[in-house]
Amino acid sequence: DRIRNELVFTDFNPAGGKTVQLLRLGADPGASPEWDLSPDGVTVAIVNLDDAKDRIRLVQLDSKATRSISLGHAKTLSGISWSADGKTWFVTSSSVRGASILNVQSNGTSLELWATSNLVDTPLTSPDDGNLAFTIVTRNSNAWLIENF
Repeated sequence: DRIRNELVFTDFNPAGGKTVQLLRLGADPGASPEWDLSPDGVTVAIVNLDDAKDRIRLVQLDSKATRSISLGHAKTLSGISWSADGKTWFVTSSSVRGASILNVQSNGTSLELWATSNLVDTPLTSPDDGNLAFTIVTRNSNAWLIENF
């Protein structure tokens, strides 16, 4: 949940209706954080939480230990998902040149899987890591108005 300037992670038991707060993280009011839970349910990977738009933040839910992986200042990360084996991440990145989907290793090394001039977001891998689904946002304009130049 996003509560004011915090991102709150809660464990919910649908059978008993009991909730347990697992983690609270401060979030930049202007940010739109994206996150994904690791396949083993132990770690949350988060992008776009604060001013460090080029980083993946990993937070252990039990110990609250945090680690950051930097991809370089030219990238703004906007979407993330864990690989099925839990060893890498699929992230979407945007820059002035366009957007891309990256596969990121734990040491920060990234491989560009696909690039486009459109916006891409919300990568999601199949259970066998054989396929990757994502959204594409396209814009088309044939008339522009420029005032006071």
